[in-house]
Amino acid sequence: MVISKQLFLLFFLLFFIFPLRHASNPSKCSSSNSRPHRCGPLEVPIRFPFCDHPLFNLLCTNLNNTVLQLPMSGTFFVQYIDYRKQQIYINDPENCLAKRLLTFNISGSPFSPRFDTLYTFLTCPNELVLPSWYPSIPCLSNSTSSFFATSNFALAESMLPSCQIVKRIYVPADSPFAETRFSSYLNQSLLLEWNSPNCRGCEIDYLRCGFKNKASPEVKCFGAKKSGHLSRAVVAVLICLSIIGAVILFVTCIAIRIHNTPRRRHWAVPAAAATVMQQPREVMATRGLDQSTIEKYKTMELGESRRPPGTNGIVCPICLSEYVSKETVRFIPECDHCFHAKCIDVWLKIHGSCPLCRNSRSPFSAHFDILYTFLSCPNEVVLPSWYPSIPCLSNSTSSFFATSNYSLAQSMLPSCQIVKRLHVPATSPFGETRFSSDLNNQSLLLEWALPDCRAKCLGATKKTGNLSSGVLVLVISLSAVTVFVFPTCIAIRLYDSERFDSAIAAATVMQQPREVMARRGLDQSTIETFKKMELGESRRLSGTNGIVCPICLSEYASKETVRFIPECDHCYHVECIDVWLKIHGSCPLCRNSCA
Repeated sequence: MVISKQLFLLFFLLFFIFPLRHASNPSKCSSSNSRPHRCGPLEVPIRFPFCDHPLFNLLCTNLNNTVLQLPMSGTFFVQYIDYRKQQIYINDPENCLAKRLLTFNISGSPFSPRFDTLYTFLTCPNELVLPSWYPSIPCLSNSTSSFFATSNFALAESMLPSCQIVKRIYVPADSPFAETRFSSYLNQSLLLEWNSPNCRGCEIDYLRCGFKNKASPEVKCFGAKKSGHLSRAVVAVLICLSIIGAVILFVTCIAIRIHNTPRRRHWAVPAAAATVMQQPREVMATRGLDQSTIEKYKTMELGESRRPPGTNGIVCPICLSEYVSKETVRFIPECDHCFHAKCIDVWLKIHGSCPLCRNSRSPFSAHFDILYTFLSCPNEVVLPSWYPSIPCLSNSTSSFFATSNYSLAQSMLPSCQIVKRLHVPATSPFGETRFSSDLNNQSLLLEWALPDCRAKCLGATKKTGNLSSGVLVLVISLSAVTVFVFPTCIAIRLYDSERFDSAIAAATVMQQPREVMARRGLDQSTIETFKKMELGESRRLSGTNGIVCPICLSEYASKETVRFIPECDHCYHVECIDVWLKIHGSCPLCRNSCA
């Protein structure tokens, strides 16, 4: 047993600790992007800023592994580096990343997390029965307890008091969306990114990035632009030309279609006339009427004699029941036949013609019906100039008006008198809000449903020289393909070359100074390391600090706790400066970085 423990310790030293102790920085950056340095044949390429930059501590071990040295967190294996997005994926050499996250601190390094997610770590005794979909962290669990992590604090609280919360920390994440259950992904790779030096523009153009000179923090691109790749200007011109050409083609096809439509109507008229001659008269009345049209037919309540006017008898021809006094009958306007209102309404909704003589109403119907109010006003009433009257109905004593706004008509009472309210055919379902001046000047729009000559035409051959519907559909389809498919291919091309990742950075090569690295906020564990002090009765602070908090502008009170910024010794209320540092990471007064 003792020998096996010694062998395990020796194995651990040889394969983990010893290689890291003898790690070395890679040599000077390669002068070519196509042949960068690598720690091993299968390892990630090493380019600027991971070489020739003092803040990026990338090392090669004796086992040809690529490791990243973080000042406050130790060494990590490098899995992948995306130079265009300026992102790096790292992992723990001992395959227990969750353990490293408990003390993870990226202060003093140029890296920052893409997203921060607040995780709760807790331990539960193994005697506690948990569902199988609660995955534990194996490398932190033991024979007596299991270790869990979740970003859902409500779920963690539900485990109390059976389980115990160990720590709550911010963990770097790939996305802003946290998990709702216990996490099983904390042992995977960790995503970090850097903002300075900004070499995205150089990477997009396949150029080598580096410092301008040894004394300047600014970077520039070196080398000639790689051939065989379209520039952004050329790609933009191609996309614009393809869209413009497709739009012109589409508009041309529509114009040809519109131009040919009147010609087709001329030779289709004889065929339509022949079709109407072949159809029996009853076909024109096969469609029913709507309720609003039926309600316009005259109705009458029968008296004690039960005799309707005209040639109508005392029996309803539909239900064959005698009329009773106080019953309501409805008359067909074309023939003046009458029926029970309930009987004839159902019939007209289906047939649209008189049940006795089969006479039907006019084949025309209004496209839209709008209820207009007609009213007469004496000329002595002073009205605004924008109340237009109807000249052909007005005279020397009164003016005639019409409006579809009944509230406006009511506002004219009692000075004016409502003459009639009726439905008027209209070209639009939207009525006017003021008095109408168009009823006497515009035409009346009517439509007919039968006979329907829109679909089929007989007795004529198709005129040559006109594009068929199939050809137009084909042309329009091809233009649509040109509009959408070609830009999509260009977009895929751009995506494959990762050009979208530097839409802003590609416009500039002159980059920002190193101070940009400290723009991101600090985590709570780092903030807690800053000195704080409880004020006494004098409320006086050391140095140049006054008795007023520069953030909330409130005077300090005795027994209040203040926190000092280590670089400049400025102090603030703990509640005020903690919120500030989580967002900005610098002193609010002098802007010195706290990283």
